[in-house]
Amino acid sequence: MASLSLPLLRPSAPLSLRTGLGLGLASLLPRISIRIAVPAPLLGIWDSIFRAAPKKKTSHSRKRMRQATKYLRDNLGLNRCPSCGMVKRAHTLCTPCYGDIKKVWKGKVPEFNDPSAWTEKLLGDDMAMKGDFGEGKTYKRQA
Repeated sequence: MASLSLPLLRPSAPLSLRTGLGLGLASLLPRISIRIAVPAPLLGIWDSIFRAAPKKKTSHSRKRMRQATKYLRDNLGLNRCPSCGMVKRAHTLCTPCYGDIKKVWKGKVPEFNDPSAWTEKLLGDDMAMKGDFGEGKTYKRQA
C-alpha cells in the first residue's frame, strides 16, 4: 500500500501580510493535509482521473454532427386488438378493452353480475357450464 498526500487547505495570507514585513508571518500559517492509503495498482489510475479532460476545443462542425444513435427508434411491436381493432403494443391489452374488463371485475355491468349469464354470453349456449365448479359438461382439450 502506498500513501498519497493531498493538500486540503492552505490558508492564503491577506495581501498586506504577503508584502513587505508580513512575508515572515505567511510562512507561520499552518498547512493542513490528509494522507490517504491507496493500493499500488490504483496509483496509475489516480493520475488519469485528474487528467481526464479534453485536449482540444470541439469544432463547430463536429458539435453539430448528427448522431443517429441518440434519436428515438421506430417501434415495430405494434398490433391491432382482435376485439376492438384499436392499435396497441404487442402482448398488452388495449385501453378500451382493459376498461371494459375492469368494469366487469368491479361488478358495474349489470348483465355480468349473474355468473350463469356471462358464462353463456362468453362461452355460448352449447359450452356453458352449470354451477360454479364445473359440474355438468366436461371438456377435452383439443390438440
